[in-house]
Amino acid sequence: MQCSAQKAGGFQYAEGFEGLREFSDDFIRAGIDDRVWGPGWQDGSVRSLAGKGVSAFRDGGISRVWRGLKRRWKGRSHSQLVAQVAGPILTDDEMIATYNASSMALNFSKAIIEGTAQQYVRHIRMRDFEIPMTGAAAFLEYSAELGEYYDLETEIVSFDSPEELAAKATYYASHARELQMIAEAGYKRATTDHTWESRFKVAFDKIGLS
Repeated sequence: MQCSAQKAGGFQYAEGFEGLREFSDDFIRAGIDDRVWGPGWQDGSVRSLAGKGVSAFRDGGISRVWRGLKRRWKGRSHSQLVAQVAGPILTDDEMIATYNASSMALNFSKAIIEGTAQQYVRHIRMRDFEIPMTGAAAFLEYSAELGEYYDLETEIVSFDSPEELAAKATYYASHARELQMIAEAGYKRATTDHTWESRFKVAFDKIGLS
């Protein structure tokens, strides 16, 4: 997939609700444009809003929608703020199209440890490869293995805290050329080294089946 010629500003991320609402709320209050899609975020009214948001992306009118939503956020509660940018679970095709239409796409590395209630571990996830392949600049939560797959801050943008993420998002929002260079480098790395074909070739070579 080629990088889109025109990109919508701000973050896109497709994640479940648990543990991430605080991030989205912080982005909004800091003036960072973000959209989140996934289970647990929305009610019926937000589903309708999300549908309109997808149409706006396709029509190129997201900036007008964003300005209108920001006017409505003044005085809103925590949950009301986040609800304004939340959407339903996307199909695979919708997720790819949404990321491809975005300048920045976000993924978290945390996953809950099975058998625990609130214990998390950070590790590489599939979306760490899927996002760069769509042509969006990938903002990936740091994990110990991340540097084995990408040159950090050259092919992807890493972050270790909400504060670092907000600072880097604010910086790249006003440095479009640098952001595009990261997106292009990440796209090249992911489509060269991290496809299923490439990974199976490495595995087969190691066991002598090349």
